[in-house]
Amino acid sequence: MCNCYLASDELQFGFKSGLGCSEAIFTLRSTIDYFNANGSTVYVAALDISKAYDKVNHYKLFYSLISAGLPKWFIDLLLCWYEKLVVTVRWNGYFSFEFCVQSGVRQGSSLSPSIFNVFIDLFLTELRQKRRPNGCHIGSYFVGARLFCMLMI
Repeated sequence: MCNCYLASDELQFGFKSGLGCSEAIFTLRSTIDYFNANGSTVYVAALDISKAYDKVNHYKLFYSLISAGLPKWFIDLLLCWYEKLVVTVRWNGYFSFEFCVQSGVRQGSSLSPSIFNVFIDLFLTELRQKRRPNGCHIGSYFVGARLFCMLMI
């Protein structure tokens, strides 16, 4: 049996028990207040990634799951599930031919939010490792990004 779970960065607030929009906004506001109180100007950029759920590249998705250390049997199971995903389109009573879905996480699956969090976690990991002079750090702690569901601040 696997004693692992799908972990994601503490800067992610979406799809996590006990965390949500109010916690993400509170930490953002606290970060801005901290830097303003210490004489710094803070610039905030918001990026709407609401369509990202449908645009996730499957190759990169499975790479992120492998990088996260998930067991091979679990990744093989997901891979099998994803490669067999076919859909048809119904329009005005007519149906298209079946075609394979080659991007996005599965809609309606209770596992998809966790998989998406692991996928997007690579972005936060890369931001942390850059350690550029730009971006918000409190001491050595990186506070330069917040992710909530499909909204990154």
